[in-house]
Amino acid sequence: MKTRKLWFAMAAAAILTGMATLVSCSEEENLLPEVIESEVYDEGIAEDVTAEVGTEGTTLSYESWIMVKGTTRASFDNRVSVTLNNQLKNNNGELDVTGWSEGDPVLEFSYKSGESKKDGFVTVTDSILVCTVKYPDFSFDYELVYQVAVYDDGATRQTMPYYRYENIRDKGGTFGSVESENGYEKRTLSHELEVDFNGETYTLRTELMLYKGRVEDVLLSSKVVNEGTEFANSTASSVTVKSFIDVEQEWSVKGKKTIRVEAELVTKMSRSFDEYNNVILSKWSMTDHLIHEQTVDSVKIGQKTVNNVEITTIRKTYHYAFSDEEAENGALFTLHVAYEYGIPVYKDAMLTYEMPYEKLTNPVYEFYYIGSRWEQVSATEWRHPFDVECFAWVGDPVYVTDGNDANGDGIDDITGEPVEWYYDGAVKLSWTYSCYLLWYQPER
Repeated sequence: MKTRKLWFAMAAAAILTGMATLVSCSEEENLLPEVIESEVYDEGIAEDVTAEVGTEGTTLSYESWIMVKGTTRASFDNRVSVTLNNQLKNNNGELDVTGWSEGDPVLEFSYKSGESKKDGFVTVTDSILVCTVKYPDFSFDYELVYQVAVYDDGATRQTMPYYRYENIRDKGGTFGSVESENGYEKRTLSHELEVDFNGETYTLRTELMLYKGRVEDVLLSSKVVNEGTEFANSTASSVTVKSFIDVEQEWSVKGKKTIRVEAELVTKMSRSFDEYNNVILSKWSMTDHLIHEQTVDSVKIGQKTVNNVEITTIRKTYHYAFSDEEAENGALFTLHVAYEYGIPVYKDAMLTYEMPYEKLTNPVYEFYYIGSRWEQVSATEWRHPFDVECFAWVGDPVYVTDGNDANGDGIDDITGEPVEWYYDGAVKLSWTYSCYLLWYQPER
């Protein structure tokens, strides 16, 4: 069995740092001070590394820090700290091979870049060391993910310290016995890779089912046999719904199987308003003279595909323009309430199917006078507070009680105790706009 060692050099770190992708400026970035000059005068790295071992591999977390002093409009001396998270991923699955010779494998190494995230002056980049195990007839990969942090305040740019993977060793593999199935052969392979990190040794494992001579497995039929939705969590302005279908498929090689397909859908409410002077021509006792005009527009704002599910995001906006009828439709204020929701469609080679999702139920508004009297705020000015609640149900609400109340009088028909009535089967998204109507006493 051949064994190779890999040592990261500072030059490699510099190359990988160059992989960091720039992210666009956000509102938060614009709040960062302009740095006139700065310098890094100390740096360090935590000795303790937190290791979390799971079925998919090992996650390694540790702190990296630098000390930076410099000048904006005032001088600063800051400790900049970031937590770096590395991942050692196990490798499980199936692999079609032309043969399974048990000759000595060879390790080859390559790199690829991952995602970047920016927080303040620090950009953290996921980089991936790909360790390819090459047998004579096939190969497979281990992915060793490590994070590199780069501090850049415009005056100083520096890679923050980080630990490196060292001494990567092929520990060999164990082949299972050859079995015949449906005219082809299959065989298991268990393999291990060892890597040193901060003085500790970690093991990565691969469990593969190797297939030789397997013909292409073609999907022959596909149909939905069950479907549904579940509410996951909600706030006043958003709700997450899990949509699922059970799909019964028949394959040319594997035969029949049933798979569950899931999609996570988020419906959220956003709002804004245009406020004018809110001045009316007469001091109403009721809302008879308040009128509104409603318009609706609907646009597609995005589309993504996850696990054979295409999710199209729709934004539907309701515009409520309120005005004073006595002022010849003089505008008081306009509310804009938008609802964004996703429509999931499952697709495979034989089936296109719209998965269930919780629809918006009757988006509306309700106007409330607060109190019954006008408040005098000056010799000639009066005001009256009001609320406009804009809301919609996600799902189909059903009015139910926690007792037996056939006639709906709020009293249990059997016990004579008060009962509670409430809406079930849906989640309410709501926003309340609060303001004043103003009236100025006419001059005499």
